[in-house]
Amino acid sequence: MHFPLVQPFFLRFLTACICISLIPMEKTCLAQASNYNFEHLTTDHGLASNKVEAVLQDREGFYWIATQNGLNRFDGTSFKIYRHDSVDSTSLTHNYCTALLEGKNGDIWVGTYNGVSRFIKNKGCFQPIFLHHPSNNFEITNRIYHLAVDRDGNIWIAGNGLWKYVVENDSIILFEKNIRDTTAVYSVITQLVYDPMNKGLWFSTGDGLAFISVARSQFYHKKNNPMQWKVFDYAGDAAMTLDNKNRFWFIDEPTHLLCYFEIDKNQITRTGKVSYGIHHIGADDHNRIWIFNWVAKTEIFDPETGTTDTTFFSIHHKNSILSEKARLLYIDKQNNYWIASGNGISIYKEGNQYYKLHTLPVKEKDFQKEPLRINALAQNEPEILWIATNLGLFKYNLTSGSFKHINVNAPTLNISSFCVDGDRLWMGIYDQLWGMDTRSERIVKKIYLTPRIVFIRKSSNGDLWAGLWTGGLYRIRSKNNEITHFQKTDTEPTALKSNNLITGLAANDVFWIGYNSGFGFSKYSISSNTFTHYHPQEKELFNSNAGTINVITMGSDGYMWLGTRGSGIFRYDPTMGSYENYQQQQGLNSNYINSIISDGINLWISTADGMNYINSENQSIRQLNMDLVFPDNDYAANGIQGLNDKLYFFCKNEFVEINPLAYKPDQQFPRLVISSFKIFDTEVPVTTQLRTINLSYRENFFSFEYSTVKTNPLKEVNYAFMLEGFDKNWNLAGHQQNASYTNVPGGHYRFMIKATNSEGQWSDALLSIPVIIRPPFWRTWWFAVLCVGFIAGSIYMIYWYRIRQIRRIYSIKSKISQDLHDEVGSTLSSIHVHSTVASKALDKNIEITKKALNHIHQNSRLVMDNMSDIVWAINRGRAGESTLEDKLKNYGYELLTPLNINVMYDIDTDAEKILNHFEARKNILLIVKEAMNNIAKYSKATEATVRVEIMKKHLLLRINDNGIGFSMTTKRNGNGLFNMQHRTETLGGKFVLRSEENKGTSLTCSIPIANISNM
Repeated sequence: MHFPLVQPFFLRFLTACICISLIPMEKTCLAQASNYNFEHLTTDHGLASNKVEAVLQDREGFYWIATQNGLNRFDGTSFKIYRHDSVDSTSLTHNYCTALLEGKNGDIWVGTYNGVSRFIKNKGCFQPIFLHHPSNNFEITNRIYHLAVDRDGNIWIAGNGLWKYVVENDSIILFEKNIRDTTAVYSVITQLVYDPMNKGLWFSTGDGLAFISVARSQFYHKKNNPMQWKVFDYAGDAAMTLDNKNRFWFIDEPTHLLCYFEIDKNQITRTGKVSYGIHHIGADDHNRIWIFNWVAKTEIFDPETGTTDTTFFSIHHKNSILSEKARLLYIDKQNNYWIASGNGISIYKEGNQYYKLHTLPVKEKDFQKEPLRINALAQNEPEILWIATNLGLFKYNLTSGSFKHINVNAPTLNISSFCVDGDRLWMGIYDQLWGMDTRSERIVKKIYLTPRIVFIRKSSNGDLWAGLWTGGLYRIRSKNNEITHFQKTDTEPTALKSNNLITGLAANDVFWIGYNSGFGFSKYSISSNTFTHYHPQEKELFNSNAGTINVITMGSDGYMWLGTRGSGIFRYDPTMGSYENYQQQQGLNSNYINSIISDGINLWISTADGMNYINSENQSIRQLNMDLVFPDNDYAANGIQGLNDKLYFFCKNEFVEINPLAYKPDQQFPRLVISSFKIFDTEVPVTTQLRTINLSYRENFFSFEYSTVKTNPLKEVNYAFMLEGFDKNWNLAGHQQNASYTNVPGGHYRFMIKATNSEGQWSDALLSIPVIIRPPFWRTWWFAVLCVGFIAGSIYMIYWYRIRQIRRIYSIKSKISQDLHDEVGSTLSSIHVHSTVASKALDKNIEITKKALNHIHQNSRLVMDNMSDIVWAINRGRAGESTLEDKLKNYGYELLTPLNINVMYDIDTDAEKILNHFEARKNILLIVKEAMNNIAKYSKATEATVRVEIMKKHLLLRINDNGIGFSMTTKRNGNGLFNMQHRTETLGGKFVLRSEENKGTSLTCSIPIANISNM
């Protein structure tokens, strides 16, 4: 048991019951002012529970409703319910919700019976916040009663203690009671109100009233009152509130008087209002105090007049407040009053008070088994309404709500139609017209006609016109009671078109007639005694819907309005003979029209599915939330123009009293909210405050659900949406409230929604959210630039390589040309000289000739060798071409073998493959040949070695012999060594020569591979 928690509430409730039983109840009467209209939200509409504890409208427009069975988010159309889930740590901490507030960042804070749940909107989940108290158990500690937010955005949590949640660092501070500290906070806190002017919080506990200064973290109360505030001497632990004037309202504990404390004046004012058993109080935007009692009916106290209103909570009809015992008041951003009770929520809208709903509470047992049904209304006095029903005639007092049955001793109780003629009331009773004196309530005249009278009309000259269901039209002259019967005849083409009449309209010298069964309507000219026939759709004369005229009304602009049975309304221009049709597509609730009544300017329409309003200036159609819906589409002439500019419409056993002057059409465009955003049918948190929706190209299947912020979920609004950059035009969605997109390519878009107002006018875009879909990398600009750069680079590399090859070929050609010029050309010149010498000396000196020929032979051989070397250097890798090893062996065999010098060749095949540069092949070949020549001329060696190998990215050429060697210090006159060193260095290599006398000679050339290869 948790008796300490329950005791204060139980004692307060018990005291309230005792006190109420001891005081006299205030008498209230059923007054006109008590007839208020409310919209309702209950479990029938989707609310989680009718037991509502708190209401909040957030900055986006959503309504949050805390109930005893979960948290509701209402978007104006449907509810989204949040409840506790034991396996989900991010769900609501408890289904019993007690308090609501919105944090500075837009998060919703929910007090529950198990701690606080913080709904983080951008994550779409709850953060649980549990409290801890050193002396209370967990369950008692986490039963939350109130929440408040200070100007710094910190959240104050009240229950069995007071906590401050510092949002900046997510820390919780407990203000704990200490009996040795008189400034400490009390334990159980049942009320909590933030005072922005004094920068603190007022709260009540079982020990009385207290105040905490947020800036100083100090508590003021009766035992610690440094400000000398008088309120602590009088206020108990009962209800409290602050009004717009920052007056602190409370209950004076000794006298039970309702009082207010003006903090700046330190002054208490007693109102004289005695209050017992108060649950809590609240102030509205007019500074009236709403008193919510434990047992008694809720009441509204006006301090300006000192009067109390309880009639606001009187229940008279289905649109009355849901319960006379409300729980709380919340005023939303549109100044609608949300009044919560144990039966749901009643919403009071000032704009809905232009009409009053009246219900005739006649029980079946009072007359017969058939339920009461209104057939006709009539009015000849401002406060009196005559009501014809299937159960007889009734007289209804509009002021008091009282009514009585008038016994006229008619052959049947079913009165079908009415017509007022001064103090005389004409009634259609099957086949008789009865005239009753309304002052004496006695029948003074009876006129017998054929059966089934459907309408009675009076013309300006006093004549009566009676239309019959199948019997044609009667005219009863006022002067001599002469009766003229008009019927259809086959011999008279200008007679009635049909005997099946529905409606009539008297207008000066003309009487208009509406037919049943699709025959259209007719105009009867009284002066010429002729009929003229019309049909709204001349080309479809057999269209029974358009041709069945239920209603004929003359508009203030001279146009006639024709209500049909199934084709809506036709606006007829008598001058031009033209028609304009209005149906459900234009905003009518139904195409089955019962009544059209003009208020002198605009039109009020009753359809089978509810009421409409037509603005005569622009012909816009509004839907009116009066709930006058008939069970079927059968015709019922259910509207009249009453006295004092009032209009009356009935349905079943109810009727509405409309004051057109009080009707202020709301021309504002609705506010829109995004109710849900899904990617591949998976909901993703999104708010209308979100600047951008950022998606990848894999998330291009998405949908929006949207709604207008309104208090009535049944109110229908027309929508249109567009994904700018994807859609070419607006998509007209009608009443549909979702938009889906698939396969949207990458790019920047903007999702927009617009809607119609009550006049049917389209707004501009009411909501606009940027949507970015990131394309795959291969469709991005940087990838395109990269590809262009790669292609351009590749083209450049190919071009560069081609130029390099051309330059290389040109260089080779130049080198070949130079070699041919230097080596072959000079040798050929020498041959030419020696051949000339031989030619001249041939007959004179044979020795000179022989020498010349010998030179020619040697030079020719040299040219052949040089040409062979050049061709070998150029033609690397061609089929049949000698390898480097073969080339060297052939040369060594011819040069060294005759000298008995044995040569070993070690040529690495990999080196042979790498050695493919023309200049390198030629120079290395010449280096080896030069070395062999030196070995042959000077070394006197018997053995020699030639090695070519690859080592550490270098080509190594080693040539050794075992000859006599020479001293490195001795100067030599030949060019061979110089040429070899020069050729090595030309290839970027290093030339190393080692030799000692009698120890042979060693030559090493180290050339980088990069300089000998074209790879």
